[in-house]
Amino acid sequence: MGLLCQRAENEFVGVFCGIMDQFASLLSRKDFALFLDCRDLSYSYVPLPSVGYKIVITNTKKSRKLPASAYNRRREECEKATELLSINLRDMSSQQFPRLKK
Repeated sequence: MGLLCQRAENEFVGVFCGIMDQFASLLSRKDFALFLDCRDLSYSYVPLPSVGYKIVITNTKKSRKLPASAYNRRREECEKATELLSINLRDMSSQQFPRLKK
């Protein structure tokens, strides 16, 4: 279902989005964070602390129009960087980043 929702957003809305929002909407559980690996779609539930923390959710009512934003361009840039570097950006260590400035 999550992949079907992603496909609808990609093909009909025009945003080349990932699957995080769709999977979070479908799989979230009360009192747990969702740990999602977007590469292989595996996921697990991580218990949220019940004491000492509060999660605040708010609606700013600010309109957001991803099809008209630079979202698709940023995604293309990341894909191009992955191609040029021959490594997926998520697999890079913090020690590898400074070498990219050369």
